[in-house]
Amino acid sequence: MPNFYLIKIADFNFKISFDKTPWTALRDKTETEFKHHFSRFITTNKFIKLDCHIRYIHRQFTELLSNKKKDQFYTYLFSKKANGDISTSYQNGTLHLLLIIKIILQDLLSKNKGFLLHCSAAKINNKAFLFVGGEGAGKSTIVKLLIKEYQPLTDDIAIIKKTNQKYCLFQSPFIESNQYEKSNKKFTISKIFFLKKSNTNFIEEINKKYTINKLFQKQILFIEKNIGLQIPLIKDFISNHKFFVMHFTKNSSKLISLFKNYK
Repeated sequence: MPNFYLIKIADFNFKISFDKTPWTALRDKTETEFKHHFSRFITTNKFIKLDCHIRYIHRQFTELLSNKKKDQFYTYLFSKKANGDISTSYQNGTLHLLLIIKIILQDLLSKNKGFLLHCSAAKINNKAFLFVGGEGAGKSTIVKLLIKEYQPLTDDIAIIKKTNQKYCLFQSPFIESNQYEKSNKKFTISKIFFLKKSNTNFIEEINKKYTINKLFQKQILFIEKNIGLQIPLIKDFISNHKFFVMHFTKNSSKLISLFKNYK
């Protein structure tokens, strides 16, 4: 097996290396789990530019920090070198790697016209329709109801990035409520819907920009140190898209019919 893999996430290039360790069984287990989870993001294409190199290294011991007052314990996750390379240990599994990638990805996006959005999305008319709302609003439910006719793209976190003057949705490797087929493809964003459970299905457009700002920014996963870079981008995103409130029931056929007749 190779000792490294190349993965592409939202046009960013990652290299994941597996250094030698006397714990060969743990190394093989970690590598096998990695290949299984990231299979749709692994590429054999050579990168002209590498955005991040993450290395699994051998560490005999793992530091453990504790907050005795709260009876909480914290373990080592990763360290970052001056050149930007990331080191983590074989004691950390796939969930830890996903957290590392999420931290790195948020930083890369904030510097490259992008952000993470807490939403669900479906491919409708070959474009991405985004569904936004707080906890319990129905983000996972809505894509389940539409799945018979429209491909789910995410039900938890979407990567939004401006490429060639258009905002696109990229799928992420992060674990979601339901696992749908993923790829490195990008999907041009068409419309954004704020979800509202109802006893009827209908859509109304939102025209008040301050209302959109108030509702929309609650769902963006900001990185605090780079928030100044992202706020202008969010305003640009809002000014270039139409926003709607979608009142919906759990009647799948009626909801699909609504979108088929919706222009």
